[in-house]
Amino acid sequence: MFVVRLLAAGALVYAGFRLRKYLSNDTVPTQHQTEDTEDTQPVEDVLMEDPVCRRLVPKKQALILHHIGATHYFCSEHCRRLFQQQREERA
Repeated sequence: MFVVRLLAAGALVYAGFRLRKYLSNDTVPTQHQTEDTEDTQPVEDVLMEDPVCRRLVPKKQALILHHIGATHYFCSEHCRRLFQQQREERA
């Protein structure tokens, strides 16, 4: 009988702890909730895939080639030249 009472008391203590923890999360702001959104910077650059070697390169750092109404982004001058050569061979 003592064991049953001990288990019941433990269950009540645990339930009270969980209830208190649940209620305290709603009333106390976390660090994430208190961060100023003015200080965070939006993403200014995106990654573009090089059509030759398939490497991802930041758009601002990529070499650009406009070809038949499309814009292509390259990681290096070598890849851009290869792309141009392949296009000339197909034409």
